[in-house]
Amino acid sequence: MDDILKLVTYLICVSMAAERAVDIIKRAVVQKYNITTLNGAVYQSLAAVFGGLVAYFDKPSFDFITTNQWLLVVLIGLAASGGSSAWNTVLGILKELSLSKKVEDK
Repeated sequence: MDDILKLVTYLICVSMAAERAVDIIKRAVVQKYNITTLNGAVYQSLAAVFGGLVAYFDKPSFDFITTNQWLLVVLIGLAASGGSSAWNTVLGILKELSLSKKVEDK
């Protein structure tokens, strides 16, 4: 369970950094030049790129994940593009797992 929490914590941090970078791009470029034709898919793609860049420069080292480092960077970038709604779901699942573990321990 601790490994999963470390992974989720890392992914949430990367996701928050990617979302902030996308927000900066939105404010600096999109609002400045009044571009109205961009949709959510463009912003999610940008978040995936920024998430991949964060994962590339701060390479994660999880002992339980044994895969190619480049594949891991790409997967983390894609996971980061999910946004806060995806992470609320993940946190809800972890909360339920934690509660069920407490019930089993009793």
